Amino acid sequence: MAIDCEITRTVYHAVPKVACTSLKTLFWTLNHEGQPVPLEERAANLLRRLRGRPPRPLGIHHRPGYETVSFDTARPVPRGHESFALVRDPLARLKSAWSNKVTSERFEHREEDRAIERAGLPLEPSFAEFIENYEAYRSLSGAARDHTEHYPVYLGPSRASVHRLFRMEAMAELEAWLSARSGRTITVPRENRTAADGRDATVTPDLHDRLRAITRADYDWLDGLYSFEAGLARLQAIIA
Repeated sequence: MAIDCEITRTVYHAVPKVACTSLKTLFWTLNHEGQPVPLEERAANLLRRLRGRPPRPLGIHHRPGYETVSFDTARPVPRGHESFALVRDPLARLKSAWSNKVTSERFEHREEDRAIERAGLPLEPSFAEFIENYEAYRSLSGAARDHTEHYPVYLGPSRASVHRLFRMEAMAELEAWLSARSGRTITVPRENRTAADGRDATVTPDLHDRLRAITRADYDWLDGLYSFEAGLARLQAIIA
């Protein structure tokens, strides 16, 4: 779902694992006069309790108009508005998806843990195990699938589908742009901080071709904004 904001005169296209919780929270606050995002239980949580599982707050991603969905080419941009998205290096996004969403806690939250165990896959895979079984995890886990879909799914067939792209590591540029458009100081809140992951994140040489194949569509879509070689070097530097 693209999120309109009259205050900033923008249309925001959300991409999972690219600060989308933070930006959705920002636009909820702007669109609702500073009210915090309500956390509510729904029928899904009643079913969880009946199955002996604890309820979970649903939060911003399940609020009407703030869901993350596929790009709609037929959706017009309102007059005077500009559409934008935040992007990051595809390899960094892939690793973040593994670290935050490919976990036993996340599988249990979505009630996917039993199917994954039946498939003989670990609930707490190393990064290499995740990459080696990438399609299997995506087929069994909505969390893994939603957070690793390629940029064209959320941002359209080409970079021209969105008026402006901002890099996540240069968040200050986005904040300055939103502030200039709104005439007020805007700071993007930091939501959904990921705890340190103690699992093995080693990127061995035998994974390089597999990683290149998985992320090729994203690097092609970004058209030079990031490079696979630089992303791989950063991953290896973090682990070293």
